[in-house]
Amino acid sequence: MVDRRKAFIAVAVVVVAAGLWWMLRKPSPEEQIRAQLDTLCQLVSKPADEKALQAALKGHALPPLFANPVEIRGDAGPVAGVHTPTGLASLIVSGRATLHTIDLTTTDLTVEIRSPGEADISFTGRVKAGTDVTYRQIAAHLRRVEGTWVFSTFNVVNVMKGQ
Repeated sequence: MVDRRKAFIAVAVVVVAAGLWWMLRKPSPEEQIRAQLDTLCQLVSKPADEKALQAALKGHALPPLFANPVEIRGDAGPVAGVHTPTGLASLIVSGRATLHTIDLTTTDLTVEIRSPGEADISFTGRVKAGTDVTYRQIAAHLRRVEGTWVFSTFNVVNVMKGQ
C-alpha cells in the first residue's frame, strides 16, 4: 500500500512540475507575433524546387494568418485594398505562381502591444524575386482572435530598390 502511495505522489509531483514548466514557458505576445511574421515569410517565400503540392499546402495555410477583413495600404501596387483572408491568400498564391523563386525576409522588427488583444509592429521586409531585390518598410496592426495573433492591416510606408 505504501508503494502505491509513493508512486502516486511521485506521478502527481511530475505532473504539477510539467504543468508549471509549460505555464512559465508560454511564449510572450512579442514572441507569438514574431512567430506569426516568420510563418508569413515562410509561406510567401518560394524555393526554386517547390512542388505543386507544397505550393497548395502553403496557399491553404495563409488565410488563418489574416483577420477578416484585412487591409493593405500605401505603396502596395495591385494588392492594395480591403480583402477577405482567402482573397488575399489567393492574390499571394497567384503572385507566387508567376515567379520562379521568391524570398521574403524581415529585419528591424519592433513590436508594441497596445492592449491584450491589439498590437502594432513595424519592420523592413526584403523581397528577392529572381534577381530583383526590393526593401519595404511596413507597419502592421494585429488583433488577437481566439488566442491567435492575426494581421488586420499592412501599411507599406516606403519601397526601396536594392541590390
